[in-house]
Amino acid sequence: MWLVDVFHKMRRGPQILTQKDIGLILGMTGVSSPWRVVEAGSGSGALTMFLANAVQPKGRVYSYDWRSEHQEIAKENVKRAGLTKYVEFIHGDIAAGIEQKDVDMVVLDLAEPWLVVPHAERALKEGSFFVSYVPTFEQMKETVTTLRGHRFTRAKAYDYSMREYQVEENATRPENMGLVHTGFLIFARRI
Repeated sequence: MWLVDVFHKMRRGPQILTQKDIGLILGMTGVSSPWRVVEAGSGSGALTMFLANAVQPKGRVYSYDWRSEHQEIAKENVKRAGLTKYVEFIHGDIAAGIEQKDVDMVVLDLAEPWLVVPHAERALKEGSFFVSYVPTFEQMKETVTTLRGHRFTRAKAYDYSMREYQVEENATRPENMGLVHTGFLIFARRI
């Protein structure tokens, strides 16, 4: 089964990152094998699957979540995608610390990502990537402000919209509905 088909049919628990947001993360960072990526929270495993697909065959994704019921859903979805050997699930609160060192990227989908910034600073290699997904302006501002107080540079936030078009003879126009604001993506580099 194709990864995008697994994505569309995956079991869901918590809300997932959309393909447009996942695509921006993959494109802005260039994540690939043999990268080592720390991710939190695991959620339903949508981002986990795409990260694991990107880092194979020599990389690894370390996926943290403090909610075991979420990790069980994520594990099931990663297994359906055939990517289990590239993912290590860690049950715990990443705000308490990151076990891994010299990683290439830390990606967060958490309510308070700024609490993880000091741990990410210690875990990341120089030049590597910090990425965070947050739904509100207040979370975006707090995260970027915290990054600027640590060893990170080029902290920028993006709001990425996607609009589908109806293509018909003499009736080509935007669809009435679009995937507009889902959240803000914050990118920074560790210095």
